[in-house]
Amino acid sequence: MARLLRGVPVVLWVLVAIVVALAGCETTPGSNDGNDFDPGQTIGGRFLRSLHGSRQGKANWYAAANGGLEGITGVPITDLPCQGCHSGGSTNGSQPDCMDCHTEQPGDPVPTDKCLGCHPRQVAERSMFPSDVHRAAGMGECVNCHTEQDMHGDGTPYPTMLSAGAIHIDCEDCHRAGVTTQQGDGALQAPQVGEDHGGPHHGRLHCSACHVESVVTCYNCHVNSTTGSSAEAYYKDPDTNAPFSGWIFLMNRNGKVYSANFQSAVYTGDDGATDGFVAFGPMVGHTIMSPGRSCPDCHNNANMQQYWADGAINVATWNDATGRIDHATGVIAVPPDFQDTMRFDFANLQDDGTWTKADVRSTTMQVYEEAGSPLTQTQMILLRYSLGS
Repeated sequence: MARLLRGVPVVLWVLVAIVVALAGCETTPGSNDGNDFDPGQTIGGRFLRSLHGSRQGKANWYAAANGGLEGITGVPITDLPCQGCHSGGSTNGSQPDCMDCHTEQPGDPVPTDKCLGCHPRQVAERSMFPSDVHRAAGMGECVNCHTEQDMHGDGTPYPTMLSAGAIHIDCEDCHRAGVTTQQGDGALQAPQVGEDHGGPHHGRLHCSACHVESVVTCYNCHVNSTTGSSAEAYYKDPDTNAPFSGWIFLMNRNGKVYSANFQSAVYTGDDGATDGFVAFGPMVGHTIMSPGRSCPDCHNNANMQQYWADGAINVATWNDATGRIDHATGVIAVPPDFQDTMRFDFANLQDDGTWTKADVRSTTMQVYEEAGSPLTQTQMILLRYSLGS
């Protein structure tokens, strides 16, 4: 049986696409829509099966049946404002269709502002990390990388965007010999990567492990604020008044070590008890740097030293002296015993606008098993030792 979250059984996903005529989209079976990955499917048919078309990614992530946050809150997602974007309906008020993204007519280039209207994390990345090498090279449009297949899907009804295959674009699609990327009226030659790139890792590192400068993490999202029962929101870094950053996490995915991130939430039930929730998954942040990391950034760094010395990694820690949450920085490997060794404190917002440490009864921690897995004990041992300079 398939699993969405590690250690949590899930139902087999069966998403039935309702064949309808999308406004301005060709839906005749077998028509040539210009794609070469499944010419037997139309753009309209693939779109309906895609996460952009079904809008079910958030519902699948949240569902109690998949080990999601609903198991803690008991609140159905239909009662949350998440449904404003993830309801399966169109941003135009009807079923999902072409004009949710295309501004004039189907096939017109999709402006990045349209994408950012539904992807606020990428808004934060652009604001907090303006030095991303792709944007600096003039690749500021989402469609520079995310092609028609990413947008309309490949005909497979993936449960979430973290599912293997849901996003097809990868760094090596451009960064390999003989590839030229077209940018408007010109052409951009991407730096070429040889077989030996990554040195002693022998192809076991994904590009993101070294070249993602930071992931952006909305921390301590309080579900009560979305149900109207409190004024609480997510906890921002007091120094920047922005989501947490300055870190990336490492997980395994498809035989390589990838950059990763997590989502976290707290919920206070009718009994007054507060529970925490943390879910890790691989993520390639749009904060690409060149050159990449050096050996000491990962091997025997401060987080690894803490893991081996104390048997714990303090990811987010309440500081009684300053009345704030301090978070780790740098590269943080997700160990195989992460549920026992990764420590998270949470906070509650008081009526006077101050934050206090939340008295959390328990914290559920998960890894998206379909998308990746923690590092192995052997990998953690290899990271224990200092290498290079």
